[in-house]
Amino acid sequence: MQRTKVSSSLLRSVGYNPATETLELEFNAKEGAPAKIYSYTPFTQAQWELFRGAESIGRHFLLHIKPDKKLVYNASRKRMKKKKKARHRHQKRA
Repeated sequence: MQRTKVSSSLLRSVGYNPATETLELEFNAKEGAPAKIYSYTPFTQAQWELFRGAESIGRHFLLHIKPDKKLVYNASRKRMKKKKKARHRHQKRA
């Protein structure tokens, strides 16, 4: 699912698929840790519009989405690309 980056201390990106009524959230992670991605369903278009229009999407998530027992969620982790360590070649001096 295509997600859009957001400015939030809790969330990194958000996406919505109206055909499947699925909300997908990528949460901010600590440096070097894989990001957590959760999908919530059924999430209606009206709920999506309220969420996207909220003054604080992080607060809206905590108050309205997380405690909603009607929503089913699935968790996954985003694989972080390993940073290649610089290899130093030791040259022998003649």
